[in-house]
Amino acid sequence: MATRLLRRKPLWLIKQQAEDQAPSTLRVYDFVSLLAVGVGGTIGSGIFVLAGTIAHAYAGPATCLSWLGAGLTCLVTALAYAELACRIPSAGSTYSFASHAAGEIFGVYGAFFLTLEYGLAGSAVARSWGDKVAYYASDLEVLGCRNDEQGIETCWINSLGGSGVNPGATLLCILMVSVLLGGVEMGRKALNVLVVFKILLVLFVIIVGALYFDPANISPFIPDPAPDANMVGGSHGIFLGSTIAFFGYIGFDEVACLVMEATDPHRDVPVAIIATIFIITVLYILASFVLVGMVPTASINADEGFGSAFAYVGADWAVHIIMIGQILVVLPAVVLVSFLPQSRLQATVAIDGMLPRIFAHKASNGNFVYGVILSGIFMTLTSTFVPFHNLNDLISGGILLSFILTNICLLFVRVQHRRQPMILIILFVIGTALTGFATVKAWGDTLSYAFGFATLVIFVVLALVICGLDIDDKVETFRVPLVPLIPCVAIQANWFLFAQLSSQGLVQVAVLLGAIAAAYILFALYSTTRGGDHVRLAGSEDEDVPPHSSSATVTGVTEIELT
Repeated sequence: MATRLLRRKPLWLIKQQAEDQAPSTLRVYDFVSLLAVGVGGTIGSGIFVLAGTIAHAYAGPATCLSWLGAGLTCLVTALAYAELACRIPSAGSTYSFASHAAGEIFGVYGAFFLTLEYGLAGSAVARSWGDKVAYYASDLEVLGCRNDEQGIETCWINSLGGSGVNPGATLLCILMVSVLLGGVEMGRKALNVLVVFKILLVLFVIIVGALYFDPANISPFIPDPAPDANMVGGSHGIFLGSTIAFFGYIGFDEVACLVMEATDPHRDVPVAIIATIFIITVLYILASFVLVGMVPTASINADEGFGSAFAYVGADWAVHIIMIGQILVVLPAVVLVSFLPQSRLQATVAIDGMLPRIFAHKASNGNFVYGVILSGIFMTLTSTFVPFHNLNDLISGGILLSFILTNICLLFVRVQHRRQPMILIILFVIGTALTGFATVKAWGDTLSYAFGFATLVIFVVLALVICGLDIDDKVETFRVPLVPLIPCVAIQANWFLFAQLSSQGLVQVAVLLGAIAAAYILFALYSTTRGGDHVRLAGSEDEDVPPHSSSATVTGVTEIELT
């Protein structure tokens, strides 16, 4: 069992399976399409919801600094995805990175974390779409929806018979799954169109909003901390705002799942990932700066930032454009991009024998058709029946852990002579986790500041030790600079954000981690009993080419004869 937990998947096998699953005829994602996936899966609630929340309750006019901090944090993680997507070309993203660099159990965790990001988060956005349609229909009093005398919304679109059933989410999920079933090319074209309109909508709120800009609204730029006020303010408010803003960046890593469908993956994938972070950071900074300039921060609605801002300045016509744009373009694009990589991830896991082989069946149009249908059913049911207000921290925690795991994988693949360096890296990860929690929980107390500073010293010492390791810089594809410093900083930054989760969220994450371990152990015992130990390989796990043995075979969805 212990051997299986840490058994690593060889790179030559990953490349061979990827080539079998992605013939050149299905490589349709050029740089523009990959960029559309990154931007389309990222820009959404960040501008239209989170910007208002941060401005109203945390950073005030300095909201743009919160977005800048979150953007820099995401950039150091995006670099890891850019390099690993080229070195380990597989649609499995973090699952494949971890399976090769750390071991099978870590790959399983990576697959579950990504499902939280793609499947569960996409379902949550679909449910938000139903709520948004209901809100707008009630405001217009159409489709049988209305607001009563107390302003309480009544609409069948997001609450069937007053229950938690959300028919709007059902409709959107079915529509997006239908688009994906049309084939790789159809999905790519639909996404490109949606993203163009999404960018135009964002530019609209920036340009038109600038016409109502009042410099008096951004003074003072960094509001003073006021414990009794509704805003946190000060540097603490900016950092807390960055933590919230971070979740407006989730989605850039979905580009890595399309590496085997890219026309020029070694050139386009890393550039698309980094360009996504740059573009959305610039748009977020501009949009948030315009927002706080339009309206005093106390008057910004935390749930509908720009909608409330344009209503405040009397531009009701702009409110209608924003609402229609969110319903027809912004949220559908996010759901489509969330669903797109989920079937690719499932196929990769199925090829390794950890899901039924039906998930790896590919149709002539390039789709993992059964995977799309089965995952689509799951996502549709989830979005229709599951309220997500208690699951937000679970989703965010899983995504942050996937980012941490990806950076650990980058350290593993770049460090020479693995055994001792692996122990040091594990100690570093534990130390940075303690540092992140100590820093966050210590905020505001003088004695606790000293404890937080001490843990930061531990981080610096461990980082310096890791920087003394023998690092492989002979990377033929895109290479992250300043390794191991950059991934060390990324790990620490993601732990810092992880520590911001609520106590309930941390408990949910802990339960999930335990449940995944239990499920994996039961699966491993069952498959071993049935003779389904699915990867028995001759030769070294680190080899880039198959071992030269005529008797070695790989048993998964198919058996591959090695020569």
